[in-house]
Amino acid sequence: MTMVAGLLQRRWRVVDVKIVVDGTMRLLRWRRGWLQDRLFLDEREVARVGGLFGRESVFGLVLETSGGDKRLLLTIDTTEDGWDFSGESAPRGVRLETAEETLLAFGSLDPNRERPFLTMFENAVRAFTGEPAGGK
Repeated sequence: MTMVAGLLQRRWRVVDVKIVVDGTMRLLRWRRGWLQDRLFLDEREVARVGGLFGRESVFGLVLETSGGDKRLLLTIDTTEDGWDFSGESAPRGVRLETAEETLLAFGSLDPNRERPFLTMFENAVRAFTGEPAGGK
């Protein structure tokens, strides 16, 4: 069984993830409301978390496939992204994984993420000093 996931959109209170299992596409949607978060899989609500503060940001779900059920773990870093200057603050990170592999890791939940300010600073120093990109 092959499983691939891609991030379709990440914006204020909205995350959409496309999951393709053996050529069949599924849509996983997370929506943050004022008093509750809702998780949908193919237009069917699979989880709901309520509260004013401190809501869960980790969701476990079962994806039914022709090869058997597959358990997924969706994690969303709901802290607003400080690097998003578009005016629409988005969740800082999204991660979707199975027991065997990570299907999607974006932003603060990607262990290999870039540090935007530090990278920009290092590039500026190299430009002013004439140092090559690989160092001395």
